[in-house]
Amino acid sequence: MAQGKYAKYVFEGLKSISRFTTPQREGKSLFSFHWSEETGVWYPGSKIWVEVNLHYAPGGVFCGGQERIETKGEKAGQVIGISVPHRHAVDEAFFFFGTNPKAPSSLGGEIEFWLGLGEEAEKFTFTTNTCVYVPAGLGHLPTRATKVDNPAQPIVMLVVHTATDWTLEEAYDDKGEPIYPPGWIVEKR
Repeated sequence: MAQGKYAKYVFEGLKSISRFTTPQREGKSLFSFHWSEETGVWYPGSKIWVEVNLHYAPGGVFCGGQERIETKGEKAGQVIGISVPHRHAVDEAFFFFGTNPKAPSSLGGEIEFWLGLGEEAEKFTFTTNTCVYVPAGLGHLPTRATKVDNPAQPIVMLVVHTATDWTLEEAYDDKGEPIYPPGWIVEKR
């Protein structure tokens, strides 16, 4: 355990958060760390919110927020997303980078990331280290790894914003169904 004048700023022994492991992400990605008041790994008064995900196999859909389990119809009981595409009143940045020390600029696979909501959504696909800046109010997600070259060298997704008390505005249609981008296929396990 850290000791000294500034030890209160050092958080050792961070643990993975298994409650974010859904059937869609199992065996594909790991929600490895979440710096927030909710998880107890937090410095009181901090205005920084951080999460880290490791993508080590294709798939592992990420939509932010909590997992959503359908409660009615043919899909009842299925996890249909980890929340849905959304927007909020704070800026957010998504950093994607590879972990191969012999190819530091390579992502080590391929990521697809959606900006915008519904019919307005645009898909971006990248294979190099990338930052996606999402200004406040812009709809975004889902995202997923479509290719991972080596499971022992996962793709890292680091998400940062500077608010701790923000509210998601999720995208649902008038029937209460999530509004995913055109052509998006929800993974089932």
